[in-house]
Amino acid sequence: MSSDRFVKTTTDHDVLLGRGNNVNYREGNIRFRRLAQERAAEYSTCRSKLDKDGIARHIVQQVRSSGGRFLRPVTAENAEGQHIQAWEIVDEESVLMKAKQALRDSASALRRVTAQFADEAQSSEASITQFQLPQSSAALLSLISGTR
Repeated sequence: MSSDRFVKTTTDHDVLLGRGNNVNYREGNIRFRRLAQERAAEYSTCRSKLDKDGIARHIVQQVRSSGGRFLRPVTAENAEGQHIQAWEIVDEESVLMKAKQALRDSASALRRVTAQFADEAQSSEASITQFQLPQSSAALLSLISGTR
């Protein structure tokens, strides 16, 4: 097991790739999604791939600057030939793909929430300007999802 590609333990700052509650409710994954939510509106208005890549890279850099790593679970072989559970440090291309997917998911959720507010305003014959909307997309998403 190459020590530079694999780790045995994770920290609260790490972002774990995978599915399910074990991944979703990890502190590092929650922070990562929050970073994506904060930039979702900006990401959705970017016209160039270069600008979108820059936002994704910035999120990755923020995770790493706080000591976080992007890890995926693997079964590895130790020096004695035994199979052990470990974590593989994810390559840069996969990390950026994950960041862009999180941004797209957050932007999509933001559009749904905004449309819901607009529909409610229209159906009650009120103007959308009568609603007090949060300043950031992260605040809006957390308000709707109840994570505040």
